[in-house]
Amino acid sequence: MSRHAFVFVGGADATLEDLAAVGAKALGGSFAPDADGTLVLVTCGGAVAVNLSRHGFRDDPEADDDFPCYEAHPYWFEVRDLDKNYARQMEVARSVFDAVVRAGRWRAFLTDDLQTLEAVYTPERGLTE
Repeated sequence: MSRHAFVFVGGADATLEDLAAVGAKALGGSFAPDADGTLVLVTCGGAVAVNLSRHGFRDDPEADDDFPCYEAHPYWFEVRDLDKNYARQMEVARSVFDAVVRAGRWRAFLTDDLQTLEAVYTPERGLTE
């Protein structure tokens, strides 16, 4: 089983179009819809795929973790290194996360395989790592 990196994003004015523009600029490419409508950008010479869509996660009211609420962050960038180069995968995910932070408009958090919270950003509180 492979692991992925994720950048979750939320905010009242967050749209797929705006997030695709921010992610595409950070990665030097463009997102295009695949067969199921998910936006995909392939980078690093075809070795890394970045999907952008809404996710279906719901918050677990009994969870005892430090993760921000999934429901407050309805969009996600899913980053998959097809060669399983996890360092490169996290570099790409971090590039997307940093671009969202620079935009300064939305809440975001970065995870490694939904297991490790790497960083959190809110416009009100700034960046926490």
